Amino acid sequence: GVDRAGRRTGPRPGLLRSFLSDLGLRQQVLPELDSLKGVEQPPTCHFEGDVWHYTLKVLDNLAKAMQDRPPFLAWATLLHEIGKPQALKANAGKNFNGHELLGATIARGICERMKMPKTDVQWIQELISDQLKFKSVFEMREATLQRWVLEPHFKFSLALHRATAL
Repeated sequence: GVDRAGRRTGPRPGLLRSFLSDLGLRQQVLPELDSLKGVEQPPTCHFEGDVWHYTLKVLDNLAKAMQDRPPFLAWATLLHEIGKPQALKANAGKNFNGHELLGATIARGICERMKMPKTDVQWIQELISDQLKFKSVFEMREATLQRWVLEPHFKFSLALHRATAL
């Protein structure tokens, strides 16, 4: 995929996981990802297992969800569940409520640390914080839904949603 500046994600964004792991860079570059390992999810919704394996599966699905993928979408996909471990802890192990807002904040810190362009950081944060809006689409007022669908990042929100649904 290609973004506004002509940058590409490549045909298989999921290869990032093996690249970082095989070279021993994950802990150096993205230590926050290790917090996803072992965080179990309800098997009725997530047969993939823990949040880490689910995230990897969604990243692999991204190529099916959108052909022309900008790098910020791959980053948003990789980080879209990054708030789940903190949310689970904050909710006394009962649920992941609020993980999207926590995740958007954590992702912003990661993106700023990696010196990503400000527009990419903003879009990544919006994609992560908006990810659960699809659950309430049928309860939204028509004007609210129309505003959301007309937002510039909506097509990327839809691609992230497709990747999670696959």
